[in-house]
Amino acid sequence: MPLSAEALTFIPSSSKSNPNSSKSNSNSSPNVQPPIPTIEGENPVTLISDVRAHRKRSFDKCTPHIPFFHLRKGDVTHIPGTLLSNKEIKITEMDPLEMMKQMRSKELKCETVIRAFMRRAAVAHALTNCGTELLWDLAIARAQYLDSLTSPAGPLHGLPISLKQQTGFPSSLSPYATNNGGYACWARRLQSEIGPVTTAETLYNLGAVFYIRTTEPQTVMALETKSTLYGRTLNPYNTELTCGGSSGGEAALIAMRGSVLGLGGDIAGSIRNPAGNCGIYGFKPTPNRVSCSGASVTTYGKDGIPGARGPMAVNRKLLELMMSAYLSTEPWEREQGLLPIPWRKVELKQKIKIGLMWDDGVVRPHPCVTRAMRYVVEQLKGVDNIEFVDWKASGHDEAWEIAARLYFEDGGKREKMVMKATGEGEKGLNKMTEWILGHENVGVSTVEDVWNLKARRDAYRNMYHRLWTEAGIDAILCPYLPCAAPPHDNSKYWPYTSQWNFLEYPGVVFPTGLKVDPEVDKLREEPYTPLSDDDLVNHKLWDPEVFKGAPLSLQIVTKRFEDEKCLKVLERVEMCMGRL
Repeated sequence: MPLSAEALTFIPSSSKSNPNSSKSNSNSSPNVQPPIPTIEGENPVTLISDVRAHRKRSFDKCTPHIPFFHLRKGDVTHIPGTLLSNKEIKITEMDPLEMMKQMRSKELKCETVIRAFMRRAAVAHALTNCGTELLWDLAIARAQYLDSLTSPAGPLHGLPISLKQQTGFPSSLSPYATNNGGYACWARRLQSEIGPVTTAETLYNLGAVFYIRTTEPQTVMALETKSTLYGRTLNPYNTELTCGGSSGGEAALIAMRGSVLGLGGDIAGSIRNPAGNCGIYGFKPTPNRVSCSGASVTTYGKDGIPGARGPMAVNRKLLELMMSAYLSTEPWEREQGLLPIPWRKVELKQKIKIGLMWDDGVVRPHPCVTRAMRYVVEQLKGVDNIEFVDWKASGHDEAWEIAARLYFEDGGKREKMVMKATGEGEKGLNKMTEWILGHENVGVSTVEDVWNLKARRDAYRNMYHRLWTEAGIDAILCPYLPCAAPPHDNSKYWPYTSQWNFLEYPGVVFPTGLKVDPEVDKLREEPYTPLSDDDLVNHKLWDPEVFKGAPLSLQIVTKRFEDEKCLKVLERVEMCMGRL
């Protein structure tokens, strides 16, 4: 049967039910039948048609209705201002902390806020294809419940939060929530078959309002966002460039101000890459600070490089808000695998030392990226509480060789198997999926191979830790990519972000406020001597006219478990740049 339009908007029949609790009554009678399970060999065209029809019905609930847009070239970030009411614009562009303050004091209704954000999210989706479904009824019922309370539900009271589709949606809130993980084969896969989504449940119990789920790529292992199920998500600053991935839907939505705070996932750069491409903030914590339970993946139990769950937002303050609120609930008491470390108050030294990694020794960044690095350094020149030293990358090519094999210990067999079930792997393989599964470093590993890879990984981690300690640096400032957001189907160099996943270091990406400008960012002088084959590919990609308008973002990295310090270093950098 087709996916029901109500599959994720089921509301308990009693209006007095407590939608503040993620432990909803599982015996409540739904008003629809659940989606049928995936059948091997089912026609992928039918699956795709059903999924897209479900998505359209969910967005059609938005009132007043948002018109359909033919895809537009260039910058579309200004268009919401031409379609929304003055009140909706004011709410969605308000400082989020002030907005939360007004909802707690009841000066502003939660329902008014969520309606404004759903309208703006619908516009963002119409322009960038960033959503998988709009949770109209569920979000309004939730907001109405929060408005009925005599005191705030928690530190996130009324805050609209968007969710990357693959991170999951609590089946306790909607028994027929699905989670396809970017695969057509799993179009009807119920969240209840996967397990609880404890991070989302925790945020919900802290007062959050979930209202939209966002796109991810096929296999979720790509720095772009395109899938057979949902198509391609676009960069709102230049729709001919990629929004990044795998949390690309979140990044595009937040860049359009259709959300101020979202939940993404990152195993090779999937929070930081799209955040950088779309000019927003994205934080990848140390693994196991935040639960990844409930995610839809093919390789449960593979721990060569662990993934991480983290926030994406319009400013750095919201990154810390989500982290501190979530960890205040002591989630390690509910999940054994989580680190028993609360969000700590950290005071930086009077003068911190930041290492400047201008390139990784394998691929040189484009001139626009180097300009962004120089801009930040120049902005901080002369401040008495930051010292800069150059950081020479060591062995990043070796780290990537090991990492690529550990990402796909079976050579991508599981991914191919899932896609083969509906013929997706034969006829609908994305270019980025085909590229990574065919990469020279991806191959089938024996048990002994994996042991050797992990031994090399651990030795490399110890080497890097020693170099860091000997240098006495507090953080590294570096690119998140050797270019700005590239044209579609060209995100083929992961190590500027995957390096830090490999080391399990936390990292945060932030916008510099600059964009690619052909009048400033010129072509390189020829002849150019490449550092590697990957460097030559990246060099040939550079054309300032093609990248025009792309945000220029950078990355701050600290050592493992120094998550709080990572955001504190960002705070100091931004405050010294005049950003409060």
